[in-house]
Amino acid sequence: MTDGSKVIIIGAGIGGLSLAVGLKRKGVPISVHERQPEVRELGTGTGIQRVAQQGLESLGLSEALQEVAGQPFEALLLKSHGKGRTMARIPRRGEAFVVHRGELLEVLKRELDAPELIRCGSECVGVEQDGAGVTARFADGSTEHGSVLIGADGVRSVVRSQVVGDGPPLYSGQTAWRGMPVYTHPTLPSNISEQVWGPRALFGLFPCNERLFWWASDVRPEGQTDPPGGRKQDLLSTFGGWPESIAAVIEATPEEQIYRGDLYHRLPIKRWSQGLVTVLGDAAHPTMPAFGQGAGMAIEDAAVLARELGAVADLGNTAALKAAFASYEQRRIPRTSSIVNRARRMANIAKWHSAPALALRETMISAVPESLWLRTYEHEHTYQL
Repeated sequence: MTDGSKVIIIGAGIGGLSLAVGLKRKGVPISVHERQPEVRELGTGTGIQRVAQQGLESLGLSEALQEVAGQPFEALLLKSHGKGRTMARIPRRGEAFVVHRGELLEVLKRELDAPELIRCGSECVGVEQDGAGVTARFADGSTEHGSVLIGADGVRSVVRSQVVGDGPPLYSGQTAWRGMPVYTHPTLPSNISEQVWGPRALFGLFPCNERLFWWASDVRPEGQTDPPGGRKQDLLSTFGGWPESIAAVIEATPEEQIYRGDLYHRLPIKRWSQGLVTVLGDAAHPTMPAFGQGAGMAIEDAAVLARELGAVADLGNTAALKAAFASYEQRRIPRTSSIVNRARRMANIAKWHSAPALALRETMISAVPESLWLRTYEHEHTYQL
């Protein structure tokens, strides 16, 4: 490697730190820049499914993950909002579980074991390329030069805006709320997750050891703020008349631990890279949360990209670096595009609200045999990194 060669990573979320761990373990010099004053995640949960577990294993993180993993799920139940009738049972075969996002991030920080490599309060505002590599410019006027640069900077990625230039993300028409209180409910088995479907809205329940991760979505105008009664009361009103377990978990969640945000996505694209710059995770393929694959796909991206870059013997070899990016895109774009498109379709179906539409939706979901749900699940999760 030439002097000063390194991989610059913009963003110290789950995807960015997964990549940092993978590259450091392969002996690749890195630096990580995070615009927030500290490395942190929301105090909620995220799903880790079979392929994401593959990714963590390839990064050498399997044992560390077990410290924070919830009990594996045997099935996901899709229910109707009224009496909570089960419309479908989707097998998970004990291969999916929930972790606390903050705890997963702490595991990644510990496994990186090099806090000096992360520079917080470092907001990337631009990227420039020349024959010798890439220069990142930061809001404080500083710069850093590296061999390549990876944008792991989220749905409103500055890096993407420069290498793809496809404008702002698309508002889905839906707002989401999430929480993860220390709470168990007597009617919710620890090895079963649920999604409850109603008019314009969804509510998901995912046990995780002594806690319960939940998320909800509803059709709301973009940028709307909480009503005068507060966030919790808004949710209790929105989901009044739904199964009792939903009101119970909302009540059990402290107001300040309920996180709200509008849901954005992008249509899949055919390239993520330009020259010596590429993106991963939400910067590459932000998706609706219907399948709980957002963080998992970022981990998968990181595992593949760490392998491709780790195989480049000389970070001064621009042709080899560009070939690594091309291989990364070839491995990742078809899979992520498929999941993004399916999640968008599911999110659109979740917005249905008229009585005939709801009846049609319930009939459609109920008509799918469990064997077909299983085949679909197996197809999605037999992917090899």
